[in-house]
Amino acid sequence: REGAPEALQLVHEASTLAPGREAYLLTAAYLHANLQNFAAARSLTRALATRGTDAQVRDRARDLDERLSRLAEQQKAA
Repeated sequence: REGAPEALQLVHEASTLAPGREAYLLTAAYLHANLQNFAAARSLTRALATRGTDAQVRDRARDLDERLSRLAEQQKAA
């Protein structure tokens, strides 16, 4: 987690400079998940999984969203 907040800021800046680069948004989702900001992570993964134009990014977003969903279920059960 060390360095993740700074990395997230840099990814957001990169996304602002190149808004069409969906991979930046996926990276932001991974960073949010790493910071345990699951709501923000899932917001990004859901958007990318449904509206993403890059098939690889869509698939990775779906995968991450499924993992985050399972994690949320496990946390509820604990």
